[in-house]
Amino acid sequence: MYPVSLLKRFSKDPLKQARYTHWLDIIVHYWNYGNDFIFWLTQGTQWEVSGEEVLGDKPEWIFVLSNHRSWVDIAVLFHALHRRAPYIKYFLKRQLRKVPVMGFCWEILDYPFLDRYTRAQLEENPDLAGKDLENIATACRKFNEYPVCVIAFPEGTRFSAKKHEYQESPFNHLLKPKAGGVSTALHVMRPKLNKIVDVSISYDPPRVSFWDLVAGKLRRVRVDMREVPFPDDLLKLDPAVRESIRADYQEWLNAIWQEKDRCFRA
Repeated sequence: MYPVSLLKRFSKDPLKQARYTHWLDIIVHYWNYGNDFIFWLTQGTQWEVSGEEVLGDKPEWIFVLSNHRSWVDIAVLFHALHRRAPYIKYFLKRQLRKVPVMGFCWEILDYPFLDRYTRAQLEENPDLAGKDLENIATACRKFNEYPVCVIAFPEGTRFSAKKHEYQESPFNHLLKPKAGGVSTALHVMRPKLNKIVDVSISYDPPRVSFWDLVAGKLRRVRVDMREVPFPDDLLKLDPAVRESIRADYQEWLNAIWQEKDRCFRA
């Protein structure tokens, strides 16, 4: 990836930059084949994937809403969506930009990096929330050039019993989702988007780390997919007034999470 990344970084021509990004996505696509081969060669994992037919058989713009259980989620989604979904893009925490090698790759692939602010920080400086929404909108406009599969983790952090208790989450198996970034991404991409897919991930054993994956201790992975309708009544509204209907977006996302929690295979 690095030679193409350097070409993209130093090019001043937007058309060439878009072409180099497309090349990089193709590299990632074939990198996925390598990952699949490694899974087959080294893991005795039992995969239970249901609902993958909702992805369709042709390249489309897809927006995926996923719960977040572990670092392993990223590898799992790449594996489950590969060959059925177009080029995959993630929303990532800005701290991950500092990860050696991968941080640079994510940046050059135009993955959106988002800050996670505390409630106290947002109360002190409300503009911080607006800055993240601007970053999401900028990144999603780049995704309109060719079909992509954009993945968001609305919970914003990995699940743990401690976080679940701290949030006083109303869900049995999930953390509370946040609708701000999701609503911005949907609004920007809606003219191109073909479908929204809700994905639920669970593991056996329930708590897994990336080291468990490396060490071959990942016994079973369950991935359930279902298509959910667009909130078109909300997306038709002018972006300037969308702040006043944030509660409506949150209600729409909470309804998705309620159904996800009801059908969750722990």
